[in-house]
Amino acid sequence: MLLDSLRDLNDAVLVDRIAALASAARVATGELVAHLAELERRELHLAQGFRSLYGYCRNVLHLSEHESFNRMEAAHAARRFPVIVPMLAEGLLHLTAVCLLSPRLGDENHLALLGGAIHKSRREVEELLARWFPNDPGASWVRRVVAPLAADRYQVTFTATAATIAKLRQAQEVLSHAVPTGDVAEIFDRAMDVLLADAARRRHAATDRPRQARDTAPGSRHIPAAVERAVWVRDEGQCAFVASTGRRCEERKFLEFHHRVPWTAGGPATPANISLRCRAHNAYEASVYFGPIRAALDERTRSGTSPAPAPSP
Repeated sequence: MLLDSLRDLNDAVLVDRIAALASAARVATGELVAHLAELERRELHLAQGFRSLYGYCRNVLHLSEHESFNRMEAAHAARRFPVIVPMLAEGLLHLTAVCLLSPRLGDENHLALLGGAIHKSRREVEELLARWFPNDPGASWVRRVVAPLAADRYQVTFTATAATIAKLRQAQEVLSHAVPTGDVAEIFDRAMDVLLADAARRRHAATDRPRQARDTAPGSRHIPAAVERAVWVRDEGQCAFVASTGRRCEERKFLEFHHRVPWTAGGPATPANISLRCRAHNAYEASVYFGPIRAALDERTRSGTSPAPAPSP
């Protein structure tokens, strides 16, 4: 056992080894961030069936949620400002500092901000940002915490505006006959049913009384509502991209209707040719399909050749 083998080390050797291991870990972190940045640049995470680096880190590298997020954010920042990689490797910055600074880094201020964060704690980095951006509270977003209490019970905590609280109280009043206790969980459950039904109607033409489908004009990009409904049900509201490994993308947000054969190439708007894709995989497959065509056109432009002109009538 490793722990047992360390008991015979003298104090000085133990301290030296710890310092060496910490240094090696910092170097490894910098190298991992750099490699993840290159992997993302090549869109290899998409080819593996993941919409983002976060999913790749969680499912392939088996990092924790926190570790995956920090390394993804650091990779994004490093692609914009490569100096971050050696600063991580040398221990000048930690991943938390990079994640805090990343949204504020620009061409003109990144060296000053990164330099000001050297060997700083999280709190000190937050104070640094407050000094640089005193009147900017940052992007408005909702903090949420979902804590499991039992097999089918969760505690949900989130911040809300005064307007949202007013709407909640109004809902408690309007639904007082149906929900006399004013139970917030039941009211939110009812609200979510209405919201999801409306979203389904808007997003994929869900309806209890579908109309007879009309033929789509040849060359049209329009997808009939009946096709959208059929595709949504078949793909179960999930991105249907499948990697060469057999892994299917698990994304259920930002879904789009994807033409397997692009409509510009004559692909019809039929269930057989339409499939759900997350936004990232929709763009990725378009680049895979049209990439060789664009490359050939670029090469033709560089070589000074062009398609032969059509014969005169």
